[in-house]
Amino acid sequence: MSERDSGIYERFATMPTPYAAALAGRVIVEFVRLIIMMFTLTVVTELVSGSRLLAENAATVIPVWIIVAASAACLGTLVGFSIRTPQGAVAVIPLIVVAMFVNTAMQPAENYRPALRWLAELTPVSAAKRAITESTLAGWLPLLVWSGFLVIVTVVGLQKQKGKVGSH
Repeated sequence: MSERDSGIYERFATMPTPYAAALAGRVIVEFVRLIIMMFTLTVVTELVSGSRLLAENAATVIPVWIIVAASAACLGTLVGFSIRTPQGAVAVIPLIVVAMFVNTAMQPAENYRPALRWLAELTPVSAAKRAITESTLAGWLPLLVWSGFLVIVTVVGLQKQKGKVGSH
């Protein structure tokens, strides 16, 4: 919200470079931040718990990080450019909470109430976990579908927002 209040998006729209370059820069910065965050979280988790996820599965984990970070960076940029009020930002939080805590990476789907099982199996976090644990196309397909969907939503959403930057 502070970026919007300071007028950064209006400056993006009036820069002598294409609007897409400003958006790409924002996505790249978010992507790098997310990769650093996932690496740090994984290393700390491995040190504390004795897990060897990264050490034993780097060839799978790192591509999953890249796909997750790219799609999350796109979605984060869309949210940042679309939400105009603090109330709007608060409205997005429940969706993020559901994706973060109702998934099969936290616990098996069977442990959720029947009404939540289908959701737990379909969240982006569950798709990332499945890609890491299943080295087949079927294991990777949900993650690729989710990521593709988020990128398409971002591109369409940012195209619609382009004309709205500067109007409050």
